[in-house]
Amino acid sequence: MKAIPTGGMWPTTSDRTLVRVLVNPGSASDPVWDELRKTYPSALDVVTKQPRLAPLFHYRLRETGIEWPDADALAETARRVWGTNQMRIYRATEVHRVLEDAGVEALFLKGLAMIPLFPAESTRPMQDIDVLVRRSDFDAATAVLAQQGWSVLSDDSEATRRYDHAANLGNDRGEELDLHWRLAPGAFADNTADPWESSRMVTLAGHQIRVLGATYQLYHSISHGLAWDKEPSLHWIPDAAFVVESSGDSIDWERLLSLADSNHRGVAVREGLR
Repeated sequence: MKAIPTGGMWPTTSDRTLVRVLVNPGSASDPVWDELRKTYPSALDVVTKQPRLAPLFHYRLRETGIEWPDADALAETARRVWGTNQMRIYRATEVHRVLEDAGVEALFLKGLAMIPLFPAESTRPMQDIDVLVRRSDFDAATAVLAQQGWSVLSDDSEATRRYDHAANLGNDRGEELDLHWRLAPGAFADNTADPWESSRMVTLAGHQIRVLGATYQLYHSISHGLAWDKEPSLHWIPDAAFVVESSGDSIDWERLLSLADSNHRGVAVREGLR
């Protein structure tokens, strides 16, 4: 089966080498590191070509004790990501609290859900906060968040509600929040109770938030990662790999593929798994 055409979201041969060391670095003597130097002779190449993977690359270099030219650029990226993540984690726990107090059940997606699975909080960048609520709770959620200074920035028409999956919210601090009423693009069926029934609590910066269970999280990582994006990245591959690695035997593979097929993402998810 040929890889689906997804532009920069699908790994080239050299990308696969980079992803390999990020997910499974092995030892400093592993030949894969020499192979990687051919494509990324300087750490600046990683920062420029795959900025969202740079912090994890920095961690792996320190972990294995490998020297890399211009590694200071990676350290600076990791420090910046750590600081930004702390602010977003704090804001997310605030959002979680006000929604729960209002009786709106919320699940956090993407970066916030992935950070606990990564080696360190500085290794998984977040661009914004992603929250999933039931479609029936969307108006209540936006009303509660409005009291906290969040306003809907994207189109909120009836057609958007029917065919899209999320609305973009912003506040006067310049922060962004994507409020989802469906799990991912193209998922036209409304959410069932299943994402909540299999959800779990994780602790971030001393606060607990609710995230997807392993099966739904793996589906979302691959399905969303292989959807079109104006800033494509390969971060979906470490995301998916760390979900699998941390899940033990809790992933329901038949449910995963059924979920993908029912939302017209079967080809993408199967190719992503491959």
